[in-house]
Amino acid sequence: MIAGLATLIEFVFAPPTIALAIGAYLNVQFPALDPKHAAVGAYIVFMGVVAPAFSFSNFALNGWAGWRWA
Repeated sequence: MIAGLATLIEFVFAPPTIALAIGAYLNVQFPALDPKHAAVGAYIVFMGVVAPAFSFSNFALNGWAGWRWA
């Protein structure tokens, strides 16, 4: 359970953190660029890369922890 919670926390906080880091880096390279806008753009790119392969039927295939609906 602890490993599952740690993984959940990582998956929730890692993409926005990476996007903010990319925004801050781009702001150093291009000072006129707002780091928040660059971070939002990076986050949209992250979701755009994943979106075509996402399938809700695969996501909910076995329910929560393999539990099946009756």
